[in-house]
Amino acid sequence: VVSATGPAARADIAAGDLIEQVDGEGVATAQEVQSRLKALTQAGNPAVLLVSGPLADGTNPGARWVSLRPAG
Repeated sequence: VVSATGPAARADIAAGDLIEQVDGEGVATAQEVQSRLKALTQAGNPAVLLVSGPLADGTNPGARWVSLRPAG
């Protein structure tokens, strides 16, 4: 992740996080992440598995599932 805004930021996704899976399927590139998230937007609530650096509070939970929901 280079930068995170909107639903990603609300889900504690931050610059430097590594997205490994989208909705249970492995991804290798940013383009794959974007394509899968776009396809899933109308289908429900996509989940993203992250291997993360520290959260804003300084803790580091390691790999975690987060839910991305559209604003509104």
